Amino acid sequence: MSGTLATEVKLARMALRAFKHENLAVNLFYKDLDSEFKGVEAGGVVNVKVPIRFQSYESRVAQPQPYAQSTIAVKVDKIRGVAWTTNQVDMTLNANPAKLYKELIVPAMREIATQVDLDLFTMALDVANTIGTAGTTPTTFLSIAQVAARLTDVSVPQKGRKFVVNSTYQATISDALKGLFQPSMVEDWLKSMSLGGLAQFDFFVSNNLPTLTKGAPGGTPLINGASQTGSSIAIDGLSATGTYKKGDVVTFASCYDVNPVNRVTQTYLKPFVVT
Repeated sequence: MSGTLATEVKLARMALRAFKHENLAVNLFYKDLDSEFKGVEAGGVVNVKVPIRFQSYESRVAQPQPYAQSTIAVKVDKIRGVAWTTNQVDMTLNANPAKLYKELIVPAMREIATQVDLDLFTMALDVANTIGTAGTTPTTFLSIAQVAARLTDVSVPQKGRKFVVNSTYQATISDALKGLFQPSMVEDWLKSMSLGGLAQFDFFVSNNLPTLTKGAPGGTPLINGASQTGSSIAIDGLSATGTYKKGDVVTFASCYDVNPVNRVTQTYLKPFVVT
């Protein structure tokens, strides 16, 4: 039994190493809250703490303010697996672990890593803040700078920003940058997509990014009834066959975005995403 357990541990470690090598999204995501998820089994729920916010005042007299630690429930409910049949004669872990790693572990983990990439990047459809037109590949450096500006508008830290593009965008933006940088630099970017500090981003390429298919509401969509609250809004004014789809972004007249740190009202309407 102890020999079997040791073999399973070795296999798990080899699989994890291959998974990390083959996966992009997991390597890029914010991980400072990893400790919150340790020991949580599939199907469990983790309540992630939301940073507490205070408001300052101009006075020598203390003005205590109540606070409450709020949390966001994150359900651990995603499982991916790959299985294959084998026998003890074929099991070459102890005799040739390099062969097992290359011929079985890596292909299996590549499949899982690809599907995890797709799952994680598809979460972008739940994000309201967008720049540009869905389905249209940006062709200028300005499009990158506008994304950086929007992140700053909502107080996203500048350190550690990542920008993931598909291969079509990689070629398009590299061509657009020819007039701004030396050709040799652009050629290096096209090969590796390592743009360093360009517009405050580190760039990466993945063909596992989702494609947003916009809905076609038609007509003139309007709120149907004032003073609505909650996660759904009653609307009318759509065409007879008009629809919104998951990932569509909508705005409401006179409802402007607000910087979450300095509480300054922005000059653009606050975006909301259809879920």
